[in-house]
Amino acid sequence: MRQKIKSVFIRVLPAAILVPAALLAGGASAQQQLTAPTGLDSRLIAACAWQASWATVSGATHYVVRDTAGTEQATANTVAYVSCPWGNPEANKPKWVKACDAVTCSSRSYF
Repeated sequence: MRQKIKSVFIRVLPAAILVPAALLAGGASAQQQLTAPTGLDSRLIAACAWQASWATVSGATHYVVRDTAGTEQATANTVAYVSCPWGNPEANKPKWVKACDAVTCSSRSYF
């Protein structure tokens, strides 16, 4: 005896994207945009060293500072030091700083 088999069609729906309700409602869980550092100051503190400083940015966990030679350094403080060639302080000095958290960084502020 032969049995007749019915065809079955399965429709696969796209996976759901889970979004916290607070984000949909514009709640406090939304990622806060960091503002760029202000109050920038750079000063020559030795024949071959610059000190760069700026005001604290709310929400920032660290800052990234770049010098004119292209070297970047991260610091949790609002001060950074940049070395320069002995007797030639204009050859390398602080260029910009940006505030960062675990997810994103602000725009750059130039010294």
